[in-house]
Amino acid sequence: MKYEDDALYLIAQKADGALRDALSIFDRLSTFTQKNITLAKAAEVLNILDYDQYLNMVDLAQEDKISDSLFAFNEIVKKGFDPHQFIAGLGSHFRDLMMAQNPNTLSLIEVGDKTKTKYAEQAKKWNPQQLIDAIEICNHADINYKNSKNPRLTVEIALMQLCSLTANGADAKKKNS
Repeated sequence: MKYEDDALYLIAQKADGALRDALSIFDRLSTFTQKNITLAKAAEVLNILDYDQYLNMVDLAQEDKISDSLFAFNEIVKKGFDPHQFIAGLGSHFRDLMMAQNPNTLSLIEVGDKTKTKYAEQAKKWNPQQLIDAIEICNHADINYKNSKNPRLTVEIALMQLCSLTANGADAKKKNS
């Protein structure tokens, strides 16, 4: 049996602490993947966005690419992923980036070492206040999603705000120079 550590973390995340569920998911994945459980296959079978998709979305936000982030979000929705789960997951990703900024809190991220390294690299591109703002934006969209008459718009506005975080920082730096 071969497996990637990140795939096991994804199984644990999906099982939400229930050992029986984790074993059932593991059995299903080992059968489906012919005893070679990769992160990509686990994400596909479990219908969960994998870490790389969140890493990509955050890169787009950091580069102030509003239209690209909206297009990427549309592609995610077209694949059948729940927009509410997406924005909640994006908020968790930004939280993990905050933890990745400090070696003392890096261990609080429940992913494999390879993904922790990716998080630490991505976290360097953001300052702590930007990450706090990003978490708040995602949390606000998560809370307001169910009460919105247009929940998709709620997520899209959040993505636009996330893209604007680093653009506003660049504008502030230009004004101070």
